[in-house]
Amino acid sequence: MKQRNKGRKIYKTKEKNYHGNSFGGKFMSSVLTVLLVGGLGFIGYSTVGPLLDFDRQKGDSAFQEEVPVFESSEITQQDSTGAEDSDTDEGDGVFPEPLGGEKYNATVLSASDLESYDTLRDAVKRIPEEWESDFVEVPLKSNGGYVYYSTNCEEERAAGAVVCELDPAKIAEIIRESGRHPSAKISVFRDTLLPRTYDSSGFMNTKTNLPWLDSKKNPWVTPFEDTALRCAEFMAGELSKAGFEKIICTDLRFPEFENTDLAVLDERLKDPEKRSEVLISAVNALSETAGSPESEVIPEVSAVQILEGSADVFKPEKLSPKSVMVNIDIDEIGDSVSDGVTVYQFSGTPADRTAKIMSLINFRLTDKNFIFRITGEGLTEQELSKARDEVSAYGYESLALG
Repeated sequence: MKQRNKGRKIYKTKEKNYHGNSFGGKFMSSVLTVLLVGGLGFIGYSTVGPLLDFDRQKGDSAFQEEVPVFESSEITQQDSTGAEDSDTDEGDGVFPEPLGGEKYNATVLSASDLESYDTLRDAVKRIPEEWESDFVEVPLKSNGGYVYYSTNCEEERAAGAVVCELDPAKIAEIIRESGRHPSAKISVFRDTLLPRTYDSSGFMNTKTNLPWLDSKKNPWVTPFEDTALRCAEFMAGELSKAGFEKIICTDLRFPEFENTDLAVLDERLKDPEKRSEVLISAVNALSETAGSPESEVIPEVSAVQILEGSADVFKPEKLSPKSVMVNIDIDEIGDSVSDGVTVYQFSGTPADRTAKIMSLINFRLTDKNFIFRITGEGLTEQELSKARDEVSAYGYESLALG
């Protein structure tokens, strides 16, 4: 209606201009008007027609490009105000093809299983057959710094870290007797014992020249000093010679510093590139020193830290080991994880939480063969199995449970 009203106004204005003109003038004016309108119509059609055709073709091809959507990966994002947002994660529905590699299906034992050779044998016998575990993984250095085998590392012994004197070769032998392969897990940089004996191995307060302590009053070793890495290299080499086929290196990370901490600590801690470089260098050094055709070093990174963007070591293209383990810790996931922009809410069963975090980080898992650890305090065998199925649905075949 508005367009026709405007047309009428234009027509009336033109009629007023015709008064006092001759018949010939009116005739010529009418002819010119017809030609002008016709010409504009032709030009408009010539221009708009191809654009419409192009738009149709563009729309058709985009509509036909179907992106696969995995049902259990449906997610809801929430911003820091708690308002729900739609699924906008750039990895939503995109599944990188897992790289090929040797399968690693492992059952993870606890430190208490290493009290004696008998307790180790009993623990191996209790492994559920339905888990089809090819490997048995034992924690030989825990986060905190305690060592659960008879290492010859002088620094570890001087720090009072050795709490178990089992022969590593005998541990590996007992695992092999069960028809499975031995694997060891060692914590690298979450050590609170070495700095108590070797001050320089830990973070130092540059203002007081005293050791830095975390919120629980514990010191941590610093990756910028070589004591912790030297110990880890020695132990990884020791375990490789003892017959362990996989050596999982965990806690390749820094503490969670507050701004007040960073103000009194090494300036390099404020530089994300330097933090990343020193951790990646440590992983590659471990792989070169302890890795061999018979033994593989595998770095571990937290799934939560991948989602947060705080995993300094997680630059797969710069890591020399061919495999990386991703630790899905149900307790660490909790009820929410924030990347500083979006708060991701988690609820439901361990399997539900596993499915959601997989949907959020899967697109970042490229360039390596990825192995997944699923863990959590008090998880039942059934809960672990269901969580494993959520990871397997993405095409991953290597998992460690427990």
